[in-house]
Amino acid sequence: MERPHQVPPGYRYEWALFADWCAAAETVPLPASPETLAAFLDDNPAGDETLRRRVAAINRAHRNAGESEPGTVTAIRLRLDRARSHRVARRRIAAASIVPALPTIGWPAGLFGRRDALVLVLYALGLGPRDIAALDRRDIEACGDGLRIHGRHQLDTTELSEVDSGASARTWTLWQQVLDVADRSASTRVLEDLLRTGHVPVPYVGAAARRGPVVVPIDRWGAVPFPLTAMSAPSVAAVIAAHLNGTAPRHPTRPERVSRGGDARTAPPGTEHYEAPRLDHGYYDAGTAARRDAAVAMTEVDDIFDDIDIRTEQLLRCTMDLLETFQTL
Repeated sequence: MERPHQVPPGYRYEWALFADWCAAAETVPLPASPETLAAFLDDNPAGDETLRRRVAAINRAHRNAGESEPGTVTAIRLRLDRARSHRVARRRIAAASIVPALPTIGWPAGLFGRRDALVLVLYALGLGPRDIAALDRRDIEACGDGLRIHGRHQLDTTELSEVDSGASARTWTLWQQVLDVADRSASTRVLEDLLRTGHVPVPYVGAAARRGPVVVPIDRWGAVPFPLTAMSAPSVAAVIAAHLNGTAPRHPTRPERVSRGGDARTAPPGTEHYEAPRLDHGYYDAGTAARRDAAVAMTEVDDIFDDIDIRTEQLLRCTMDLLETFQTL
């Protein structure tokens, strides 16, 4: 129901317009969902300044009533900022030419390809690096051929003509397979099998946690943190910039490992006959001498650390004395 006492005097006209529209649409104006606000803006077109004022009035009424502000979600902010909308549209065009070329199979190239593809899709939807780093898996939903971003964004790829909704949904599905496995196993071997074959092992199907980070860091060997932790915003920004600038590193697809019994599924070329390297007579003597020199050099380390501890204690004592002096002044 409408609460007129919650609306500042300067916003009464805008609020009355919204309340009347809600009454005609048989919905409540407060609290209103972002979807309700979006429908109101669609049914009542106006100039940018007028639209911003209407959204500001609705946000203010919700804030005064202690409700979440529907106009703060990313989808609404894009509607109100034409310049930003144009920038996001250019992002979609750029991402559309990059994402299809990224590998989804191969180790570890496919692992990086799947993650970076999702990062670019999210960026193309209007999310910034900080938004992407903060995303939770519960915020993303694949609906048919489309992809929806819930939470404080409320974005839907099916509403964007520049975005291939089917490709967006597939990108999320492929990365979700990685999360399914990484949630349950700290072994990179299981991830490697997934990326080589494209098939999720049966014990890991649908095993992803209900919550957790969406994009995670990957080291050069294809290892991800266990338990999973989110990439930092600067790292996400670096991934985006590298792809847009054409400077993204090319991650090689390594040959499959050879089992200890020598029965490899696919033996790397040239490794059928392995010849051990020949070591000169001074090899072991040089190693022993290096260890001896290191032991001698490290004998003074304990004394150095003891000296650091003593100086630290002295500085701490001086600091405490200064604080007590200022408190008595």
